[in-house]
Amino acid sequence: MAILRLNNNSLSSVTALPTAITTGGLVLLETKTVASGSATTQPFHFQNIFSATYRNYKVIYNVKETESSANAGSAGLIVRLGNSGTLSTGTSSTCKHSLMYCQGDATADSIVYGDSDDIFVLCQNFSSNEDMTTSGECTFMNMRDTDFQGSCISSTMMHGDTNSYYYEHGLNMIINKATTFTDISFEIKVTGGGGGGNMDHSTTGYNVFGEVKVYGII
Repeated sequence: MAILRLNNNSLSSVTALPTAITTGGLVLLETKTVASGSATTQPFHFQNIFSATYRNYKVIYNVKETESSANAGSAGLIVRLGNSGTLSTGTSSTCKHSLMYCQGDATADSIVYGDSDDIFVLCQNFSSNEDMTTSGECTFMNMRDTDFQGSCISSTMMHGDTNSYYYEHGLNMIINKATTFTDISFEIKVTGGGGGGNMDHSTTGYNVFGEVKVYGII
């Protein structure tokens, strides 16, 4: 349907916005889709995804562990940070995370935190030997801005044979504003657990599959 506008005392139809009018939206930057038969520990590593073009980014993720695979307890969905194709293996920044969760038909909440090995934590506390499934969305903000703390706010559905129908809301922040990261990698690994212990990049990771989409926010 066209928009009517007044033009020199007459009405004319407008079928498209003038180029001078800017609109907000999402620009799809990259999609990684991995079949269950091609699952690996790091199939969702996005290289040089953060740039000066966009300040904020939206990610939609569906990441699942290979079914019927053994895994340790206290595992969860994490995001490793890196630069120019290489994921960090040390702590160049101080990452803090806070997670709140609830379960269907139950009341449960928790806050966990800890210094991370350049790692953000989106959900955690899966039990051992269960099919770990995560789906959700998150927004990365100021990931290449040294005046603001880089951060990530996430909402994740986590489901397994034991820890079923959980919803987890996550807040992650880079405290020291050393925000020059370009890479992110969505992985399911052993985490710090409910006590909020420190993360380490070398903890056991599990083969995962699914789909992750990264959008730049205009």
